This record gives sequence, structure tokens and C-alpha cells, in this order.
Amino acid sequence: MTKTLDNLLEGCMLIGFDWTYLYVNEAAARHGLQDRDKLLGRAMLEMYPGVEQSDVFRHYRLAMEDRIPQHFETSFTFADGTVNWYELAVEPVPEGVFILSLDITQRKQSEEALETAREFAENLIEAMLDGFSVLDKDGRSVNPNPALCLMTGFSRGEPIDRYPPFPYWPPEEDEPIRAAFEKTMKGEVGHFELTYMRKNGERFPVVVSPSVMRDQHGNILNYIATVKDMSREHEALDALERSESWLRSIYENTNTGIASTDSSGRVSGFNEAFRSM
Repeated sequence: MTKTLDNLLEGCMLIGFDWTYLYVNEAAARHGLQDRDKLLGRAMLEMYPGVEQSDVFRHYRLAMEDRIPQHFETSFTFADGTVNWYELAVEPVPEGVFILSLDITQRKQSEEALETAREFAENLIEAMLDGFSVLDKDGRSVNPNPALCLMTGFSRGEPIDRYPPFPYWPPEEDEPIRAAFEKTMKGEVGHFELTYMRKNGERFPVVVSPSVMRDQHGNILNYIATVKDMSREHEALDALERSESWLRSIYENTNTGIASTDSSGRVSGFNEAFRSM
């Protein structure tokens, strides 16, 4: 049996009622950043000063003194400042407690990195000036950002957790919007010029740019889309067109002759008043 335990990838320890290490395999010694031979016959409190103040020892004590099995994940800070994470199963046995350990530090670090990346992405989306929407693989709205809510006038509680048509889809624009939506659901992404509706009923132009998020196997996880309010751009274009129309009217109807020249000084254009001069 001892030989079998010696070869396990999991750490195995047998600790007596006086907290002395009665058995330690190589994996457990590595988990404790110690040599196996240095642990055997020595007391835990001697090898890890201050351990009695740790969360790990609290669980050990419950198993040792109250005979209550323990199964938990915890971190432990060693004397050199190293912090490792472990999954531990502690079973009361006649000799004291038997402990199985797994070093889950790498998994915890990966989870922490993933959580950091998730928080960064969420903060980025929250700070975006353009609208941003996330749909699940079935097309249900799950996460419109503040910019989209501000743009449409609908709160997160209104467009979220529902399927299309969404409240910012004008009824008369259902056909082109639904066509763009269905293309997106098929993975045919691009840029769609559409008309949305604010909560007060005002219609406004948008450019919707969707994309598809897939897992490593190509399965669809989510659909995401940026929504740009084109109202100002359209207003500026309308103002420019009105200005050009006004200038053209002056050019064509004024009694003052107007001519334009190219870079060499040649007349390249003139109005009727100039022609009559």
C-alpha cells in the first residue's frame, strides 16, 4: 500500500494526534515545499511556524479533534512569501488524520487571469461611447451597455432578457432590421445601415456592426454588435447639402458675375451673369 501511495500524483499525508508527520509521499512534500525526509517524524507546527493561525489548520483541527471530514480549497502563504493554492480532503483515521492534496495553483492563476480579462472587457464595454449589445446563441439580449441604453432611452431592464423584436425596433422598420438580424444569426456579418427608435418615439439612423463569437470547436457562443448613432453625421450632411444648395442658388441667380480659375489661371467655370458681361 505504501508503495502505491508513494507513486500517486496526489499528495498523501498521515498525521498523528500530536501533529507529527507519520507518512508523507513525494507529491505531498512538493506541495509543502519541503523534503520528504525532513518532514517525517517532525511536528507540523515545528516545520511550518504560525500554521496554527491558518485556514488550513482550522480545517485540520476540525477533522483531528471533532472527527469531522473536511474537503476544501484554500491558499497557503509560505515563509518565503510563496502563495500556493490547494484542494484538500481530510479524513479522520485511527492514527489521526489522512490528507489528500492537489496543487491547484496553476488552475487558480488561470481563473484569476480569466477573471481579470473578463473585468477588463466589461469595463471597456461599459466605457464605450458607441452602443454595444451581447446576444446569446439563441438571440436573446443579455448585456446592452450604458451607451446603448442612453442612445435608445430604454433601461437595461427593458431590452435585457428578451427576444426580438427589441423595444428600440420601430414597427415600420421591422423588415430590414429582421433581415439584418437573421443574416447575423447565420454568421453573415457586416455593416447594416438601419433606423432605430428612442423610447420617446423619435427615429434615428444607426450603423450596426455585428460579429460572432465562437469556441475553439467553431460553436457559436454569443453574438455581439456595436451600434453607432448616426444622427449627428446625418444632420451635418443635411446642413452641408443645404449650404451647397444655398451657395448654388446664389451662384446661379445673382446679378454679379462670378468666375472660377484653375491653378494656371485659366477660367474653369462661370455663372450666367459673368457670361453676359
